[in-house]
Amino acid sequence: MSSNERSKGFVGLFAVSCLAFGLAAGAAPPQPSTPAMPPDVQKLGPQVGTRVPDVSLPDQHGQTRTLQSLMGPKGLMLVFYRSADWCPYCKTQLAELETRVADLKKNGLGLVAISYDPVPVLADFTTRRHITFPLLSDAGSVVIKRYGILNTTVPESNHTRVLNWTCSLSMGRDDMASRSRAPPRRA
Repeated sequence: MSSNERSKGFVGLFAVSCLAFGLAAGAAPPQPSTPAMPPDVQKLGPQVGTRVPDVSLPDQHGQTRTLQSLMGPKGLMLVFYRSADWCPYCKTQLAELETRVADLKKNGLGLVAISYDPVPVLADFTTRRHITFPLLSDAGSVVIKRYGILNTTVPESNHTRVLNWTCSLSMGRDDMASRSRAPPRRA
């Protein structure tokens, strides 16, 4: 057998072994190598001038809260983040927001942040990091989907799927949205 034939045989055996290992491990079939284009972040979520859907979600203490109940005299800053459990950027952002609670309140704004984290995760994080503003639990990402910020660029079968884009919305007492947001980060 020539070295070229041995090489082809090894490559074939290697490919079959990888396929067998992947199937045995329950891996999903290979995805196309062309990465999906990220969505236009300007089109995600409620658009400026549109009414923001209300929510009714439990906070880190298990108390059901609505946007109206959290609104300051001039409005509300609503932040969607990935997770206070595993996302280092989100943990940093939430800690930074805590340093601005007094300024927001002085300017007449309430502050709330929403993720899909369960209440016990939120309770633990707020205790450890001394977070005083409400963190709401959107188990099942119902509100995240309703707001149109579900991350669909990662297949649902991927156990590391990030469920939402990070974004922040400002809304006035009239429930109308204005916003500023950071571009989505890749997980």
